[in-house]
Amino acid sequence: MADIQEFADQASRLFGCFQDTLRFNANLYRQQGGLPTSREAASEFIKAAYYASLIPDEGRYPNSCLMCYRSDQEFYFQTVFNESLEASAEEIAKLSHAIDSRSHIACVGSTDQITLRGFRVNMPYNQREYGYLSGRIANPLKIRITGPGNIEVSCTGGAVVFRGGQISEESPLTFSTSMERLAARITEELRKTREDLVESLDDIFNDLMREIVRLEHGGMVIFSQTPDTKHFSSLRGTTCDFFHSALVDYWDSARELVSIAGGVDKLLTTNDRAHLMPYMLKVARSTDQVENCIPAIANLSGMDGAIIFTYDCKVAAFNAIIDRQNASESEAKLIRADGTAIDYRETFAQRGSRHQSALLYAKSVRDSFVFVISQDGSISAFHNPGDGSVVCEFGLRPME
Repeated sequence: MADIQEFADQASRLFGCFQDTLRFNANLYRQQGGLPTSREAASEFIKAAYYASLIPDEGRYPNSCLMCYRSDQEFYFQTVFNESLEASAEEIAKLSHAIDSRSHIACVGSTDQITLRGFRVNMPYNQREYGYLSGRIANPLKIRITGPGNIEVSCTGGAVVFRGGQISEESPLTFSTSMERLAARITEELRKTREDLVESLDDIFNDLMREIVRLEHGGMVIFSQTPDTKHFSSLRGTTCDFFHSALVDYWDSARELVSIAGGVDKLLTTNDRAHLMPYMLKVARSTDQVENCIPAIANLSGMDGAIIFTYDCKVAAFNAIIDRQNASESEAKLIRADGTAIDYRETFAQRGSRHQSALLYAKSVRDSFVFVISQDGSISAFHNPGDGSVVCEFGLRPME
């Protein structure tokens, strides 16, 4: 069992290492959230968030997010406190009950301390006329409180999680080999019917799995060719093209905007956008359509079983229960993303039925991807590339 000091030390080292890499590049430091805060101040802030997670209010425990900014970024806040508040456990606990779950407590980091400065509504104006990712916030130090004694600390790249007295390190889902290969596989399939822009796939599926995490019951997402019913004890097949259509509409409107602007660089730098506004509004509308599809599909995981996508981004089935009596015809070799072998008993001894079912499907179906989303937010990925192996990745996490 680890204690909170060990966790705070490990998380603040991650923060410090990330900041050190930015200090050598002034542009990166500005654009990716360089923060002057010391590791010691970050460590105290992390411990305060942990102790806040243990303070109930009428039986409710804090469940909130804290994000840090430089003082010159304060204009981003939508509710600015008249005076900065001390980042104490008591203040963090109080504020956690006053903020919407999709917003966060905005904090300002100076050299020797972090203070509470206001509330931020993540996307009151999200610039969706520039495309799917335009409203994202790069943050140098983010803490998410998920329950009593449970916190996650992330620094743009990796994350460190403290849960049940255990420390684990997790990496972003969008940086994983499985997500990179999935995006390439879907692009390959879509190229059969379109030659134009195909982008943001990894981020879109990251957001789908993040929505499943928010439902707090976990789930499974499968990508394959048209599913064969022999692999399932039951499933609810669908003819669901709306997600595919929304994506195509988004890519078409984004391509048209870039073309009219004369390229991405000119789109982002020109001051005269009057002639572009009709096309920018089309991008915003189609981006909203994609974003509205994501939680609708994620909610299909509310029934037991997997959501199944085909590689042209159509939902082929949900409530798909993998038949664990249907043994794989081949004994695929289990490997990590770097190609090293995995010992089945050692790796899967402590993993539940969802992981066992996912692995069985991946071993049985060539050219398939399976993602297992746990209730605590951790994601495991399995990919059968059709060469007699299954690539397994654990400890992934959807990025906010």
